[in-house]
Amino acid sequence: MIEEAISTEEGINALFNEIEKSDWILANAVRLVYYAGFHKNEIINVKIENVYVDEAVVSEIIPFLPKTKKAYSSRSIILDDKAKSIIQDHIKKLFENGYLANPNGPLFPSIKTNNHYVDKTFTRNYKKYFGKITFDDLRKYGIKRKEDQLEGKDISKSQRQKELEIYSRHSRSSTTKKLITGDVQKAGKFKKVDLPWESVVRSIEGLTNRDKKKRHWKKI
Repeated sequence: MIEEAISTEEGINALFNEIEKSDWILANAVRLVYYAGFHKNEIINVKIENVYVDEAVVSEIIPFLPKTKKAYSSRSIILDDKAKSIIQDHIKKLFENGYLANPNGPLFPSIKTNNHYVDKTFTRNYKKYFGKITFDDLRKYGIKRKEDQLEGKDISKSQRQKELEIYSRHSRSSTTKKLITGDVQKAGKFKKVDLPWESVVRSIEGLTNRDKKKRHWKKI
């Protein structure tokens, strides 16, 4: 299964390398989902000027999306050496392959249009390789990688949590933890777990609703 294949950094890099053989732009885009926590709308809208200043890749990408209620859109994207290296090599390849690599151009252009990817097209190309593994799933694997990396640093637990929170761009470190363990829904809301008495009430309500439907059909 693909979930098992990409559960390790070695496995996921093998998949990235495989994607690169047929679509190197997509390969680098998903690398940044994994290594820098990019969201899909950031991948689609990011420009070269957002990441490349004075012929060097920045260490911190200033928020560039329109302001929304989503916490991540107002927080900077922090790039470590691995992510910066991916971007540097990617921009170099854009020039070498004749793309319009001007500062105002898309960092991840569509191969067909040489313009920003359309959401539907990017999603279709992504699913071709990842199947049911969503962008959120891929980000989760990347955040878990970052957590493991921080575990090896000689810093306090609170500092590790703070760094992970900055990396994931969630409003709370507890949200990041719950994302990794799968206890947060896509919208960032905690999953509702019924108490025993709530489960009983739901069961009774379900039976009542089914009974009402039966009576309704009999009348008809």
